[in-house]
Amino acid sequence: MANSSGVDSKLISVTPDIVPAAYAAGDVIGTLRTVVGGVGRSSGISELVSVSIIDKANQKSAIDLYFFDRTVSSIGADNAAFSIADADAANLLAVISILGGDYVSIGTDSAIASAPNLGQFLKSIPDSKDIFMAVVSRGAPTYTSATDLVIKLGLMQH
Repeated sequence: MANSSGVDSKLISVTPDIVPAAYAAGDVIGTLRTVVGGVGRSSGISELVSVSIIDKANQKSAIDLYFFDRTVSSIGADNAAFSIADADAANLLAVISILGGDYVSIGTDSAIASAPNLGQFLKSIPDSKDIFMAVVSRGAPTYTSATDLVIKLGLMQH
């Protein structure tokens, strides 16, 4: 949605590819995800203004979100230790941490956590509008469905 200043706002939902299982602290949850259109124009910049995580399994596990400007060679396999090459670390744009205490239960089956007012700038590489995200567990959740997590990114596209 464009406003009078020419800045567009966008809410993008990303669902990690979860293999239902128990995860350990430091494990990658899913695979590297492409945030399609994370910036408004090729080689553009977005400001990450909010992150919300809907946890349909009500695990309330601490999670780190790693944002990259390009696809990286490896982050580690799903449900295995997060590991990134030093060369790929140079493409890291931001890390956002959601703590277990940030969650609020929604009924008995789900929880939501939010990190508002982040102000992190994310930039795509030339000829791309996409950014990339890795999800890393910092707790020990057990997910029972491939869609137990939904991550919503609030972006202001400059």
